[in-house]
Amino acid sequence: SIVEFIPVIFFSPIAGVFVDSHNRKMIMIVSDLLNTIFILIVPTLIIFDAILPKETVLFGITCMVFLANTVNRFFMPAREASIPRLVNEDELGIAVSISQTTFQLIMIIGPIVGTLIATLIGFYFAFIIDGATFIFSAIFISLIKTDLKPIRDPTDTKYERPSLLLGTKKVFQIKSLRFLIIIFSVLIA
Repeated sequence: SIVEFIPVIFFSPIAGVFVDSHNRKMIMIVSDLLNTIFILIVPTLIIFDAILPKETVLFGITCMVFLANTVNRFFMPAREASIPRLVNEDELGIAVSISQTTFQLIMIIGPIVGTLIATLIGFYFAFIIDGATFIFSAIFISLIKTDLKPIRDPTDTKYERPSLLLGTKKVFQIKSLRFLIIIFSVLIA
């Protein structure tokens, strides 16, 4: 649980700045492919449980959870920032609502379906199926015809490439965000 929340605290502030200056489609595709790798490493580590010390297997799984959640910190803002580019302005509210509702349903239904698959056909297959879903996601994202690169007006200097350091520094200058980061860091510790 701790390694699930550490990326939220440390990578969320810079992820949005990064997404705003890079190709969002590529960020989502790379995120999905990396998640596939991280997910498929878990059952591989468990297969070697008899050979490797238990601490090594646990450490490996913990690293995969950390890396997957770190990658998700970049996928989520890329997905959210892409929605306005995929729909008309008058459809934006509906599109955001559908996106959020779908995400919430996946967060509820996903663990239930995963548990059923793991129970019925084994957890190795559950991990393989989960990894395959990320591959399908990457394929479907790559089929999007719309360019999801950030739009910049070359004459407008406010859209110069934002600095990750500047974005992180700005987050810590906002008292309420700094307070939340400190509180969550203490709670996680």
